[in-house]
Amino acid sequence: MVKNIQNTRRKFFVQEKVLFILYPESTINRIESIITTMKFVYLTRGCFLILLMTVTLKMSGSHIKGANITYECTSGCSYRVFVTEYFDCAGLIISPPTTISGSFNIAGTGGCSAPSAAGPWQFIAQADVTPLCPGMVALNSCGTSPSPLYPGVAEVRFYRDYNFCSSTSCTSFDLTYSHCCRNGTILNLNNANLHNLEVTTTIENPGACNQSPQFIDPSPIMIQAGQKAHISLAATDTEGDSLVYLLNTCYDAGASPIPYNLSYSPVQPLGNAWNTQLDPVTGDISFTPLSIATGEYAICYTVYEYRNGSLLGTYQRDLSVTIFPSATAPNEAPYVPAMGATAPPPAGGSYIGDYELQAYVNTQIQFRIDGFDPNAGDYIEMDWNQSLPGATFVDASNAAITDTVSGLAPQGILTWTPSSVGRYSVKISLWDTVCYMANIAEYTFVIDVDSCTAVADAGPDQFVCNGQPVTIGSPALPGYSYAWVPASGLSSDTVAQPVVTPVSVPSVTTYLVAATSPSGCIATDFTVVTYYPASGVSVNATDSLCKNDTALIAAVLPAGPSFTLSWDFDGGMVLSGTGAGPYEVVWNAPGVKTITLTADDGTCADTVFSYIMVKGDCVWPGDADNDGVADNFDLLAIGLSYGSSGPARTGASLLWEAQLAVNWNDTLPGGVNYVHSDTDGNGTVNDDDTLAISLNYGLTHNKTEDIGRGGPGDPPVLILPQVDSAQVGDTLHLPVYLGVDSIPAQNVYAIAFSITYDNTLVDSASAHISYTGGWLGTNGTDLIGLQQDLFSDGKIDVALTRNDHMNVSGFGQIAVLSIVMVDDISGKNNLYETLNLEISDFRVISASGEVVPVNPLPAQVVIYQAESTGLENLYNLGIHIYPNPASDQVTIELDKAGEVSAELYDLNGKAILSASGRGDRLSLETAEIPAGLYILTVNSGSRRMVRKLQVIH
Repeated sequence: MVKNIQNTRRKFFVQEKVLFILYPESTINRIESIITTMKFVYLTRGCFLILLMTVTLKMSGSHIKGANITYECTSGCSYRVFVTEYFDCAGLIISPPTTISGSFNIAGTGGCSAPSAAGPWQFIAQADVTPLCPGMVALNSCGTSPSPLYPGVAEVRFYRDYNFCSSTSCTSFDLTYSHCCRNGTILNLNNANLHNLEVTTTIENPGACNQSPQFIDPSPIMIQAGQKAHISLAATDTEGDSLVYLLNTCYDAGASPIPYNLSYSPVQPLGNAWNTQLDPVTGDISFTPLSIATGEYAICYTVYEYRNGSLLGTYQRDLSVTIFPSATAPNEAPYVPAMGATAPPPAGGSYIGDYELQAYVNTQIQFRIDGFDPNAGDYIEMDWNQSLPGATFVDASNAAITDTVSGLAPQGILTWTPSSVGRYSVKISLWDTVCYMANIAEYTFVIDVDSCTAVADAGPDQFVCNGQPVTIGSPALPGYSYAWVPASGLSSDTVAQPVVTPVSVPSVTTYLVAATSPSGCIATDFTVVTYYPASGVSVNATDSLCKNDTALIAAVLPAGPSFTLSWDFDGGMVLSGTGAGPYEVVWNAPGVKTITLTADDGTCADTVFSYIMVKGDCVWPGDADNDGVADNFDLLAIGLSYGSSGPARTGASLLWEAQLAVNWNDTLPGGVNYVHSDTDGNGTVNDDDTLAISLNYGLTHNKTEDIGRGGPGDPPVLILPQVDSAQVGDTLHLPVYLGVDSIPAQNVYAIAFSITYDNTLVDSASAHISYTGGWLGTNGTDLIGLQQDLFSDGKIDVALTRNDHMNVSGFGQIAVLSIVMVDDISGKNNLYETLNLEISDFRVISASGEVVPVNPLPAQVVIYQAESTGLENLYNLGIHIYPNPASDQVTIELDKAGEVSAELYDLNGKAILSASGRGDRLSLETAEIPAGLYILTVNSGSRRMVRKLQVIH
């Protein structure tokens, strides 16, 4: 007998266990290695062996992926119970088993005995139910492929008959199936492999001879990461009973709830970020897997069956969700919009929900279902599960096309005339031609068939505080009866307005009410009650930090309500932040700081606390003055603390990171401890501590401002060029002065400043400072110097400090700036350019740390190309100008008397001053013109001179 495989879009069936297969001889050894029990017959034909084998395999219990129990009443009190199991195929074809893999038990309530079984479990069928795209089904591990591309899921079904007549005193029965053990790879359950998979179906009234609902889509869920999923978990009831779907916990043996891993829960089994929603009316589940959240999860839910407002049974279902990694070019699944969004109103009925319709007995209802795909150009196929007796589903544009319609935006017309009152479900499935692995979307439409109308109102969704009961529902209507599910936490499940007391906090519970009118019509509605532990607010803050470091503190707020927040930072200085934060807070004293947050949502006013340990001073190597930046100003701090000693820093390094240190005995003016000057942490402040400044120079986002800017009466800081012009390529040596003979600098210990320059006129890496010959001290003896050329910023940072704690007074040169001019300015706008030099970011201090006011002055030098401008020929001997720089007056002296005239121009060529006369001397009064650089021209007979004049005040 040859193995017969029926290969359809979603399933294939292994009908026999005796196979004739033609294999190459090389394949036989591989087959023998994976089959545990078999019988072989080899027949030789050419280069092949014909293998006759009988396969007997046992499905591994660790591969169970889900289960559910249904039943049918065969007659009177006789029931046929069905158990459906789902397993990983694990790459093998399973031979028909003889009994269920797990354990089964029936327990009655009311002091009665269990019903008697009429024979053993009977095998019904097994099938490949892997929810893959069409064309990929045969490539999963349930098939015969030696190298399957995708995992497969097998469904195995059994039944067993029971006689309930011997248990007539029972008011209900619990039918329980339990299987050990769950897959250890399940991500949302805690230690899943240590727990059973257990589901229970309850028959509330065995004498009613009820037929249980049958699940429309039996298979577990497989979906692509990052792709929005919409899957039917619905069941259909042949008797038109009302079904309600609610997410529930997954159970271990003995109906013990299984604990969930952090961030997962029964109502959010895939995690809050996935926004899992189970429609209680249609039974459709929707979620969006995170792009990185691949793997297997467990989802459990309960179906409640009602007839005329009375509960007939509950059906737990436990199934798996497998998330595949995203494809290189992920394909999004098709979708059906909510009813009324694109389709016209139905004929013979009305929309009462997104996917719910109202219809009436013996009245035809007809409505259109529209399919769309987010990926433009994808061709869609759409079909239905044919669950409505006598209904038709045709193409809206061609009624001759039935059951499956297709197109870029297919439209199907469903037509049905219901014959009895009840609630009916029909499933619509969509997939596109570029379907990636498991891109099938499923939508369940619920049709409420009535002979009259009813009204249900569960009331608005509510957010309430811990321990505060809340009333749901609306006032009772005359003659109506009410039934609520779940009953947990309710003062009564049969009144119109029950009071909810939280079973646990925090919790989110969906309560559904079924309202039955006096004529027997049923309507349903639901409300969501969310309980917070008081406000549910917490504080997110660092555990510890150093004194004067910045802490980031923020409120963590639950979704839903809005809050009025008030903060107390225990004496911390708030640098920035509003509302929920984050706040930047600094403490200048060590100790444990208490962060207090009061949150008021209008219902709850809750106070929560967080604690931060503020340690002592922390050293950032190179930030000697503890101002948050490693720069030239830090040399001043090293100069003030030079030669001091204190405790060495444990674990010291020169890395730019906070390093806890023990404070020394002395501090700089302003309170910064000497320990910050010990940048290398060896316990002594000396020349070596300048290295960390250089290594970490500029590592900050802060900017130090000018400190100690004086006026005309204070000693100037200036650059005095020895020439007023220079050629391209020249090296300029520019003396830097502190004080002049008329205004000397008094009681100076250290100075830090920056010289800015135009980096388009200066060669890179050419700026350099020499300290030799300055009056402030002798470099290497009683003077320490530091410089950092920041060419890209167009500046050089400089610092000089004495190291003997002795002030000096004087005037004149303290350093020399050397720079090299670029060798070509022909690309500029002119054939000569002005090099502006400015003193900025300066600070001068005394040995006690007091700021000495100074007056920074700019300088300028003309840079020219000799072959074009001829500026080098613009002077002749015999004409002398002094002083230069000038303050109130400049004098022009000739070695031979005669007619003489002088004009002073600004750098834009505008005449500022002029004078003329006869003799050997002429003066220009410069006291009233702004300080700056000017062009002075002097003419005497045939002699002409052009000079740059610096005016200072």
